[in-house]
Amino acid sequence: MPDMYKAQNYTTKPQTSSFTCGPSALLMAMDSLNGVKGVNAIEEYVIWHEANTVFMGKGHPGTSAVGLAVSALRRGFYAYVVAYLGGDNYLFTENVKNGIELAAYKRVESGYDHTYGKLTGEHAMEELTRDPFPRLLKEHLSGNALIILLGEGKGDAEGHWVFIKSVSPDSAVYVDPYLARTQKGEVQVSRTELVQRMSFGAKGKMAFIVVSR
Repeated sequence: MPDMYKAQNYTTKPQTSSFTCGPSALLMAMDSLNGVKGVNAIEEYVIWHEANTVFMGKGHPGTSAVGLAVSALRRGFYAYVVAYLGGDNYLFTENVKNGIELAAYKRVESGYDHTYGKLTGEHAMEELTRDPFPRLLKEHLSGNALIILLGEGKGDAEGHWVFIKSVSPDSAVYVDPYLARTQKGEVQVSRTELVQRMSFGAKGKMAFIVVSR
């Protein structure tokens, strides 16, 4: 594969808890842009504290796409979200069943949107078509770092953030911060497989974060 399809060097950052895949993926993305070196688990939890969704079904909440983008902005990077929401206004509404918790989740997401707008003067999220691969390839070839959200099975409302190492016209390699706890964590998939794995929840939502210097 030509060199243009390879990611920049990065340091593998395994997640140290069940709910910090987002911060770990973001740390790898920032590291790949040569902006963050020698990070530790403390920074992983600082980012989680900044970007978590407050509620996300059972257990500790994961991290918001826009919340992670705001965390990147605060560390001197530029970041934004590209997403397909299936007619919804929020990414993780299928995870939160309780009405009070859902209202709180939406307020938190609105807060991240507001903060993003104050920091950049722009909207945090761009609309994604049902096939994200051409955009992923374009952003990768532009030298930007990518974090994508994987679903955990068709119709499953859970989600998992991973870092994209490389993208070619017909395949991609991502680094799974959960798998990286016990192994290298790199997973190679075809274009079709990646798009299928990105489909999230009953509405087939998809999202990824673009990070640049």
